[in-house]
Amino acid sequence: MMWKWRSKPKRLIAIDDVCENTGRGIYKRIDENRELLELLLREAPELLDRCFWIIGWLENQDHFLVSLAQAAEIENSYPLIRNFPRPMPTVSMRNILRNLCITHPHAAQFVKD
Repeated sequence: MMWKWRSKPKRLIAIDDVCENTGRGIYKRIDENRELLELLLREAPELLDRCFWIIGWLENQDHFLVSLAQAAEIENSYPLIRNFPRPMPTVSMRNILRNLCITHPHAAQFVKD
């Protein structure tokens, strides 16, 4: 991979290095971000009911990391592990809005059924 070092400016080489090696790489970060959301959905749904915006934070983090990996053309360093990184958990927006109306009754006026 010597050609890689000669063909890119230093800052792009540094970005590649961070994406590939820091914290076991960007795909590991993507997987653990998704694992965290799975854990919260399973073990702390009441927290997500009260603080529904946490889901948005984790979804935005996922979108950023996936976009960065694609833009930097980083290859998945775990290609032999099935379903890695794991898929992003699906979250029902209807449930989020329902819980929002329960915890914040004044929000009901903005939510259509």
